[in-house]
Amino acid sequence: MPSYFISNRILVSGEGFQVNKSEWMHPRELQLKTAIQRTLQHNTWVNDLRLQGIRVLSQKNWSHEKRLVRKYSIPVFQTDALGIFTMSEINGLLGIQSSGRWFELTPMDAHTKTLKQVSQLAVRTIYLLGLDYGIVTIITDGTNGATVAQVDATDDILQTPLGVKISQAITKYKVVIPNDNIQLGLDPEFVLKEPGPGGEIICASTFLKKHGPVGCDSLRVGNRIIYPLVELRPAPAEDPVQLFRNLYRTMRLASTQITDQRLEWLAGGMPAQGFALGGHIHVSGVPLNSDVLRVLDNYLALPLVLIEDETTKKRRPRYGVLGDFRVQFHGGFEYRTLPSWIIMPKIALGVITLARLLVENYRLLQQRPLLNPEIQKYYYLGDKESILTIAKSLWEELESIPAYLQYQNNLIPLKRMILHMKSWKEKQDLRPLWKIPPYDVSPMRVYTNS
Repeated sequence: MPSYFISNRILVSGEGFQVNKSEWMHPRELQLKTAIQRTLQHNTWVNDLRLQGIRVLSQKNWSHEKRLVRKYSIPVFQTDALGIFTMSEINGLLGIQSSGRWFELTPMDAHTKTLKQVSQLAVRTIYLLGLDYGIVTIITDGTNGATVAQVDATDDILQTPLGVKISQAITKYKVVIPNDNIQLGLDPEFVLKEPGPGGEIICASTFLKKHGPVGCDSLRVGNRIIYPLVELRPAPAEDPVQLFRNLYRTMRLASTQITDQRLEWLAGGMPAQGFALGGHIHVSGVPLNSDVLRVLDNYLALPLVLIEDETTKKRRPRYGVLGDFRVQFHGGFEYRTLPSWIIMPKIALGVITLARLLVENYRLLQQRPLLNPEIQKYYYLGDKESILTIAKSLWEELESIPAYLQYQNNLIPLKRMILHMKSWKEKQDLRPLWKIPPYDVSPMRVYTNS
């Protein structure tokens, strides 16, 4: 296996994490040996995935396969599913049976709902296990959705018919440096609540249409689709401050469309039971790969745990799973892991600025504490005391890269909140801090200067 310089990784041990500085300036192999070893221990990788909300078929339940609808094998390289393969079926004396041979589904087949789900689950499985590539076997039974049955990540797979696709992807792979036209976009969410402790959530669709810079987003309740979430969609921008101003303008626009000013605006992770909110960030001009996602997870999602409210962690792991992304029509990608961070202006400006710093400089950042499953537990459980020391080390490294000086004024307030573990209050109306009418009719100058 040849070596490729992508970004140097942190070495992980059961007792914590430490950086192997001697390897910082040298190429590394794509696949971490520690991650491969965990896939060879069935109970280990099964538990790793279950922690993160992935349905996995245990060895004790292989009889479940008797009623499967179909078995799929998907070779994955980083964030790409390289094909979807299934066993062909033959009619014999014993009825419909597997032929024992794999055949590849066409791109047109792969666009069906089930196969999209299978493909996304395979990519997510490889990422969450800390791998760069592997073959994931998934079964579907027509009732419980898709279930991971097997993960193969040793170098032996590269000689198999399915693994050849991974070998080809490795050969073609190279580091792509972000271009000079990096842009960020946003679509953070909030909910509308009747005032008072027992106030009900009011559907955003009461006031808003689905589309536009201020719109509403859906949520499934039983068999019904409702639209309770307000979604802000400011114009994208290269400059973090400009994007922050665009966000503020959409908030003021929302105040003109949400005509009942009594209603409280609540953001965060889960300000009301059952209403999980996201603060998605759109990125263009940066290649989508596992390394940029891991940098966003480690240097943004993990430290933000230190300032989240107690209710924020309730959205995990169904929402807020590490490395959650979606490819966008404009050629970029959407990072979907974060809760809705628009509770306070200084947090919002800090998050936008930090995201820009990270995607622009991800190849310079070395630490990957979240490759340690124990630290993944800290993230999903919201264990702030255990994360604090890690966050300090991450921020020290951020301050060591040259581009930090350019952004530090916007980042210092966020840094102070994180390192002092000063939690946001997601059950508190966000409008007073943002000076949104009726709490202030004159816009704050720092938000509106062009």
